[in-house]
Amino acid sequence: MVTATARARSEAMNWLKVGVISGILAGIVYIVYEMVVAEISGQGLLMPLRRIGAMVLGPDVLSPTAAAGTAVIVGIILALVLSIVYGVAVALTVAGISYFQENPRLLIGMVTLWAFFLYIFNYFFWGRTFWPWFFQSNSFWQFLGITVFFGTVLGLLLAERKHLGGR
Repeated sequence: MVTATARARSEAMNWLKVGVISGILAGIVYIVYEMVVAEISGQGLLMPLRRIGAMVLGPDVLSPTAAAGTAVIVGIILALVLSIVYGVAVALTVAGISYFQENPRLLIGMVTLWAFFLYIFNYFFWGRTFWPWFFQSNSFWQFLGITVFFGTVLGLLLAERKHLGGR
């Protein structure tokens, strides 16, 4: 006989797994979006990954003469790690609120709104404080990327969790 505690633990692990998968997939969509916008705006396809990599490596990797390889690899890794952290945080929050689980549209809207606040906090607090080079790109396109191409995608994936190995 399965106890309520074991069932709750299993459900939490299930949401954790779905959060990881959803975070990775939404992160990939966001990275591709940022790369396309950067290329169209003339900044270069790899500039978003270099900016993200510079969060760890420092602003010297943004120089046109700096080799992009390490910065791009670090940027990909950091972007995906952050996407996993955000995906898991949202998934575990949703796991504790059955109303969101039962209302996919509300879930998608809530995660999109959460991503909007994530954008505000990351862009205007962390960005201004530690990583001013993020202001070299158009803030509207960053807002759209984080809110829609990460947040809404994450919400859609969480709403469809059964297809990601969830229950």
